[in-house]
Amino acid sequence: IFLLVAAMLVHLSFTRLVSMQRAEIAVIKAFGFTSRQVAMHYVQFSLLIASIGYLLGCVVGWAFGIRLAKLYAEFYRFPILIYRPELRIFLWAGLICAITAVAGALAPVLHAAALPPAEAMRPESPQQFRPTLMDRLNVRIRSAALRMMFRNLERRPWRALASAFAICTAIMIVVVAFGMFDSLDRIMQIQFRDAQREDVTVTFNEVRSAGVRKKLAHLPGVISFEPFRAVPVRLRFEHRSHKTSLLGLTRDSRMRLMINQQGRQALMPPDGLVLSTTLAELLHVTPGESVQVEVLEGRRLVRNLPVAALVDEPLGTSAYMELPALNRLLQEGGSISGAFLQVDAAKRQVLYQRLKTLPAVGAVSVKNTTVDSFRETINRSMALSLGTLIIFAAIIAAGMIYNGARIALSERARELATLRILGFTRQEITSILLGEQALITLVALPFGFLAGYGLSALLAARLQTALYRLPLVVRPTSYAWAFLMVLFSAILSGVLVGRRIAHLDMISVLKSRE
Repeated sequence: IFLLVAAMLVHLSFTRLVSMQRAEIAVIKAFGFTSRQVAMHYVQFSLLIASIGYLLGCVVGWAFGIRLAKLYAEFYRFPILIYRPELRIFLWAGLICAITAVAGALAPVLHAAALPPAEAMRPESPQQFRPTLMDRLNVRIRSAALRMMFRNLERRPWRALASAFAICTAIMIVVVAFGMFDSLDRIMQIQFRDAQREDVTVTFNEVRSAGVRKKLAHLPGVISFEPFRAVPVRLRFEHRSHKTSLLGLTRDSRMRLMINQQGRQALMPPDGLVLSTTLAELLHVTPGESVQVEVLEGRRLVRNLPVAALVDEPLGTSAYMELPALNRLLQEGGSISGAFLQVDAAKRQVLYQRLKTLPAVGAVSVKNTTVDSFRETINRSMALSLGTLIIFAAIIAAGMIYNGARIALSERARELATLRILGFTRQEITSILLGEQALITLVALPFGFLAGYGLSALLAARLQTALYRLPLVVRPTSYAWAFLMVLFSAILSGVLVGRRIAHLDMISVLKSRE
């Protein structure tokens, strides 16, 4: 997308450049320069522009690579991770950059090379105007400025479509970037607020008997608790198998629920397994079919159990079973592996100190700490890449709006100066010039929103792994941020173009071009 927009910007700029330098092209051709030499001049000019961007991109890319390498080293606990790009990466980047620049300038360059000297020495012939669509439909618009804007856009439809496409892509990128954060927020909401409602998870260093439940209830600060049994298993169906943890929960559990991506709770059946949708897809199993459960601890029992239901969870490949049924499967009493606790906030520190002294406790997981760590990891890993996308999208929008207004000013300087002499104020001619870009932006907005939602849906469908299932969530705030980005870009471009209009030399532009 970025390369396509860059090629469009080069094309528009060089089209105007060739048009402005018609007389110079004619003179140097009259002095004996060939069409090939003229074409190579503009090709070299485009490559010069591309080389500046290439060098800047290499420096910025190298800096981003070092930062990402440090982030990966910290996240994956690598002892050392050095960012060392190969030479071929820079060569490919330079080749792609050069091809983009030449492709954008190709059509104007060929036009410049084909100009006969006698024809190029004359002023460019005016366009052949015809009744516009408004005229044919007999649409009456009282505002003269608005009529000028509509007519000029209709007479240059391809340029207007190119500008609308670039702005549409910028909006799409911002919607997708913020939509990714929306999807991750939705995952965190389902996993850590709706499904995991406990404050603390206590895991024993070995399986404990049912008598330990009374001891848990008397710990300081414990309001309520729910036991669980976790056992490592290998699930087999036909020739496929997958290792996971089978979690036994109480039937009326209120601290650990099975919540799907739509936020609905799945009920625990009295018999059989409940598998996550991801795990069921890995095994190619459907509800009603039986899977072989091989216990990977103790006596390593092997049993066939039916799949009672599926739950479309966003994270992990989990398997669930009612706690008493799991105890019967393992041929043990009311043994448990740990418990979910709801804790009085005022007594948390006392509880933590007490848990540290218990030899039976193997691990303590505090949900708030887990959530903070998860959020920090996501923000640090995605903020860099998505933030870069958002910055590039803003550059695309500002560059296209400013470039369109700047080219229009260059082409219509004589007309605008004439309007000033006829009595139009500077604000009025500025509104005419920038109004065209505003109309293009307004047309691009809804298409950008639709394209952003469509690309988000495509990414949500493609980014489905065994670790997570990305839900399709694009909140209104994502559209609002995209709108504000375009609005800021338009205002900035308007200020820059307005300053040029303020310094417009009406005497020089009104001089005859013959």
